[in-house]
Amino acid sequence: YEVTVPITMRGIDSGGFGFPGGSPGVGLLFRWTGHTDNPISGAQPKTGYLPFGAIAWYAWEDNNPSGTPRLKLVGNNLNTMQEDFSGLTLSYNVTYIFKMRVETIPGQGGVYKFKVWQQGQPEPSTWRLQGQSALTDPQSGSPCLLSHHVDAEFGNVTITPLAYVNMGLKAFLEGPYNSSTATMRTDLQPVLPAVQPYTTSPWSYVGVETIATIPAGVVDWVLLELRTGTASSTRVATRAALIKSNGVIVELDGSSPVTFGGISAGNYYVVIRHRNHLPIMSASPLSLTTSASLYDFTISQSQAYGVSPMKEIVSGVFGMIAGDANSTNIITASDANGVFVDLNATNYNANDANMNRLVTEAD
Repeated sequence: YEVTVPITMRGIDSGGFGFPGGSPGVGLLFRWTGHTDNPISGAQPKTGYLPFGAIAWYAWEDNNPSGTPRLKLVGNNLNTMQEDFSGLTLSYNVTYIFKMRVETIPGQGGVYKFKVWQQGQPEPSTWRLQGQSALTDPQSGSPCLLSHHVDAEFGNVTITPLAYVNMGLKAFLEGPYNSSTATMRTDLQPVLPAVQPYTTSPWSYVGVETIATIPAGVVDWVLLELRTGTASSTRVATRAALIKSNGVIVELDGSSPVTFGGISAGNYYVVIRHRNHLPIMSASPLSLTTSASLYDFTISQSQAYGVSPMKEIVSGVFGMIAGDANSTNIITASDANGVFVDLNATNYNANDANMNRLVTEAD
């Protein structure tokens, strides 16, 4: 769900610093399941506040009345997910719109996003803070208005259930494909990163997809896009997912169809990107709903957009073309040079085109 609420701060309680308050703050708490005996036990009525999903608020520094307040995203057990060090400050007696969202990702937990802007100004197009909770944290619960040692007024609260679509995708990567088994090798499993690897250029994807344990049969991470047209400027959503040895692309639990939260049912082009393979896009828009139908890129060249966008890796089986080690969307001598420079390198390396965990002349 997503919550939007106007908040006007009038002042703070200077006595709110130090034990037991810590510091003042105002904002929203998500996945609230009610008061508990943790970390304060024995009180009646109960006054404990753990566990919860996440807090998004404007907060002062702990035990520092003269400190500069800032926007913070705080997870269960008061673990800081992300803070805003941009210098943004909120003024007293000015109304600001606080907007927070939580999405449930199978096998991943809750993904929280947060933005704030002054009432009457345009809503920012991007989220200012985002973070991810653990699977052991609450996976459901209520939103809660939170004013901790702050004199604040809350306006009308709008709670919006998030739209979502599910999709089933199948694609092969040429590099790790084994024609004798008609599957892809999983040699990279022991060294696959726990956090999605597409944060750097040219992808610059800021998603927080993280997994504690790599599910069985996973080959690597891929990056997915939804577009309303063929041009990159029509992209409406991006997220990382996992590709398994049989080519099926799945959620972080290793089995569920991929979910795009905040996306309404409709027709979208689907793009698949990989660290060292050329990207592909569906030949036409796919009708995406909450029910996942499998779209199989591997059965025909015509499943992907463009002229010869894939390679026929064995008779009748098509896959994404290997060798774009520098991720420029074109394979040139520069990619080969990278392989030569990294000869005998091991572990998770983009120059390992066949993805056997060792860079050799075969790559």
